[in-house]
Amino acid sequence: MGPYLEPTLSLAARCPARGRRARLLLTLLAALGAAGCGFAPFTRAMRDGYGVDDARLDEVQFFMGSKCVLERQVNQASGEIVHGRLRVRSGSAIDVVRIPRHTPGVLEFRTPDGLAVSFAPGTFFYFGPDPRQGPGSPYYLLGRYERSTRRFLVLHAGVEYVLRSPEPCELVVRKRETRSRSRERTTLPGRRLGE
Repeated sequence: MGPYLEPTLSLAARCPARGRRARLLLTLLAALGAAGCGFAPFTRAMRDGYGVDDARLDEVQFFMGSKCVLERQVNQASGEIVHGRLRVRSGSAIDVVRIPRHTPGVLEFRTPDGLAVSFAPGTFFYFGPDPRQGPGSPYYLLGRYERSTRRFLVLHAGVEYVLRSPEPCELVVRKRETRSRSRERTTLPGRRLGE
């Protein structure tokens, strides 16, 4: 018995009305857990195992698995001529793109190694599995690693951004698991001698 169940059981022993509510809450939690409804990483094994072929992939609602933050520095410079001299003003701004956790996305197109998923009209991101993890690998946000700066760069709207998220951004889908069990009943009529 886990440490989280002990306070509930001791509460049930002390107060029968609260105990019924506690048992009802535990029953509801168990029912939700048994339903198996929630988000699951989208994998190649899921695609192959559940028969989601390329034609039906357009029907899948994708989601961003965790909060994804991209940044890029934009250098701004302006100049003007004042009293015969060129006056230059320079500065910088940070352009931030945020994709909150569980933001819905749709498939734009397929690539040989992955998928292009759009979370806003006119833009998309590339996702693909990590070949080192095999067919069970989630589809991660793809980009390129710059060794000299140790930054992971992601293409968004034709411009490279630096990935600032602490964990990899992966593609997830809603998955609902239901278990079915069937029972076939046959009643044997029996046999008598001479039949």
